[in-house]
Amino acid sequence: MTNRPKDEAPFNHDIQLEQKLLHYRSELKKFQRIIHLQKKKLTSQEEEIQSFKKSMSNQSLPRFNEPISNNIQENMVGIYAYFAYSTLFPSSSSKDSEEPCLINGNFIIRNETGLPLHDPLVCLSFNKPELANLSGKINQNKKHYASEHIMADENVLSWNFLEDHSIKKVRETGEFWLRPNKTELVDQDELTFNQFEILLPYHGKPFSVSINGYIYGKEIPEGRRALNAIICNIT
Repeated sequence: MTNRPKDEAPFNHDIQLEQKLLHYRSELKKFQRIIHLQKKKLTSQEEEIQSFKKSMSNQSLPRFNEPISNNIQENMVGIYAYFAYSTLFPSSSSKDSEEPCLINGNFIIRNETGLPLHDPLVCLSFNKPELANLSGKINQNKKHYASEHIMADENVLSWNFLEDHSIKKVRETGEFWLRPNKTELVDQDELTFNQFEILLPYHGKPFSVSINGYIYGKEIPEGRRALNAIICNIT
């Protein structure tokens, strides 16, 4: 019969305690990472809420001359808008990379009210004005907009920036205001701001950006928020 050393049992006990300690440390680090990510998400959501509140309080909305009855506005609940988009992230995550994140999408407005919407108007609002940029099928107002917003053949385009909006205002408010050439969106029809692009600089650092869309018109002068938003979070 083999005799076990007297100190073997305490030695094994110490190993087990050390293994448990390593396990608990590993679990603690995992939960700390989860908490950190959740805090970042909450911060991003809070920034979006505060930006939305600020945007709604500071907007100088286009004015519609004729008052709209409550009955008409109630009948316009079938007007809705939403984003359909995709995000292309940089192939390199290096801080030296100059390749941006590319958001490509459509903003779609649908009328299912049984009534026409007159003088439709769209606002795309960035929660971080310093990152606000937009290109797409838009007639360029050369007086107010810089070269990065140059579009294609103006004869085939259907959207215009509002006359009193400029890049300077965009940098202050984070808002792009667009009006289509057509002045009426009839029932069971849709209006689409097609194939717009947004470039977001990325240098290997975490950042978060959200873009909300709003639809206005003579029958809905207070505006209506889109069903979804564009959200880009890089951690």
